[in-house]
This record gives sequence, C-alpha cells and structure tokens, in this order.
Amino acid sequence: MQADHVLLEKQIGTLGYVGDPDTEHRLPNINLYERKNAQVLAQSNPFEISEGLFSEETKSMSFSLDPEAVENVFLSFQAPIRQGVLTVSLNGQDLYQAEVESQTPPAIPILSSLLQRDNMLVFSVSNGLFSTKRYSLHDVKVIGDVIDATSQEASSTFVLDAEEFSNLDRGRISFFLECFQQDIGTLEVMLNRRSVFSGTPVCDSMNTIDVFKNDFSPDRNELFFRLNRGGALLDTIRVNTELVDTKPFIDYFSITDDLFSDIEDDAREVILTMRFVDDGRSKEAELAINGVAFSIDQKEEVYERDISEVVRRGNNDIRLTPLSELHIVELLITYD
Repeated sequence: MQADHVLLEKQIGTLGYVGDPDTEHRLPNINLYERKNAQVLAQSNPFEISEGLFSEETKSMSFSLDPEAVENVFLSFQAPIRQGVLTVSLNGQDLYQAEVESQTPPAIPILSSLLQRDNMLVFSVSNGLFSTKRYSLHDVKVIGDVIDATSQEASSTFVLDAEEFSNLDRGRISFFLECFQQDIGTLEVMLNRRSVFSGTPVCDSMNTIDVFKNDFSPDRNELFFRLNRGGALLDTIRVNTELVDTKPFIDYFSITDDLFSDIEDDAREVILTMRFVDDGRSKEAELAINGVAFSIDQKEEVYERDISEVVRRGNNDIRLTPLSELHIVELLITYD
C-alpha cells in the first residue's frame, strides 16, 4: 500500500468496555443493639475515717473506666459505725454530704457528667470539733451498667471485579434504618476503615451516603457500622457503583475532490481495516462512519469493510464504540 493512499492510520491499543453504568451490591440485614451488664467497677477493703480536735483521717479510692461505656453508676456501702457527717467527693466535686442513719443506706447515684477516665473518690467525716467522729465503711463498691460494644457493631463485605473498579467513578451507600429517634445515638459508617459518615441517622427512613472511588478497594471491600447508643435494624443495605461512560475512539480523515469523484465513478474504493490482538475472544463493537453505523461481532483477528458508499467529500468522521473490551493493533483507512 502506497503511503499516499493511506487516509488514516492509528495504533489504538485497548478500548475498555463498561456494561451497565450502575451496579448494585446487595448486603444482608444488620441488627445493632445495646447490651448492658451490671458490673462492679471498683471496690475497696473495709476502712475507717475519723475527725477529732487535732486529727483527721480520710480515705481515697481511685478507679478507671470509659465514661462513654457505662450508665446508671452508683456508690454503695455499709456503715456499721457511723458518727458525724459523712462527705464523699468525686474528682473534687461533692457527691454526698449527710449523716448516715442506717447501716445499709440507699445507694448514691453518680452523675455521668462527673465521671472521667481516671477517677478519685475521697471519704471524710466532719462535726468532730469537740469529740472524735468516725465511720467504719464496709462493702464499698462502685457499680454500673457496662455497655457491651460488640453487639453495637457489625460489618459486611462485597467484591468489585477488576473491570468494575477500573471504570469506577463514584458510589452510593443506602440503607433503611428502623429505630426510635429519641433513643438513637451516633452511627458511624466506615468503608475499608475510612469513615464516610458519623452522625445521628434518620430513623424509619432511607439513609444515603455518597462515596468516591478512593473509598473503594479492588476486589474485597468491607462496610462497617457502629452505633454508640440505642438499637437499630439496618435493612435494604445497598452499595451502588456508578461507572464512567464507555469511551469511544473518535477520529477524522479527509477525502479530496478528485478522490471523491473517482469514488463516485466506482474507479476507487475506500477500505477500512482493523487488526485485533489474536486472543480468540469475541470482538464486539459499533462502528460509525459519518453517522452510518455498522455492527462488529467476530472472533477473527482482522476486520475489513468497504466504506466507499458512506464517505463524503471533505472531512469525514469515524467513531468506534466498544461493546466488549477491544485490543486493537492497528486501524487503517485506505483507498485503491
């Protein structure tokens, strides 16, 4: 073939194919619920405290906890010896100050706002100015409901194949949440250990979260849910991926006046030839010359077509839209 008979010559390479631009991954329902267990958070051996004219003996008791993971915390003790006013402070704030009237007094509630990770209880007695006052305290315990976080978190996995991931543009996580709005806490949603939502969800409604390509991973992906308070049933959990549109190959070639006259007189033919990688796979595409479409569906290495009837004088356009992944070694448009 003479070089001046070549109208277009391109080494195209690979043309990717995107099938359904929206792919849905369905995940099983998840039940997040709050489980609490009453536990002794701290306790002390029996001790005595006293106050006299020239002496004072107090007792400090330290304990640690996670303030976010406990509820209904209270202090209990027995006081077989009780004289004067008993004062109990927590982290520098007075918790209790009164004369204890019975050996087994009512438990003293501890407000959540007073609790820290590291806490200090201090027991002291007063009104011992003219005579020594003292308390003997037994079975001193800090008791509370500990929230078991393992029942408030769960995860599911889904898989993106190589083609879906390579053509991924963005995604959307959606789920219907059954819960009581007044009881629900903060819901955290993580995709592949990356936080994509943290806040108060809307109960009895569909919740939607937009995510992006860098939130996903090729192959296996993990979607994780964690609720810090309350309970919820997540159903109709979906991960929808939006893929980029299939990109066609578009180019142009020109037909001179003299050549077009020869084509009209059937003196010359314009031939399109495509040579594919010989991989034995089906080659599917839509070929359009100046808007006139032709279907390609073959396994052979070479595709050839006479396009003389669809070319025109001057500028011409060619558009090749893959319907399967194509590996094109060369595209030629020539005349003879």
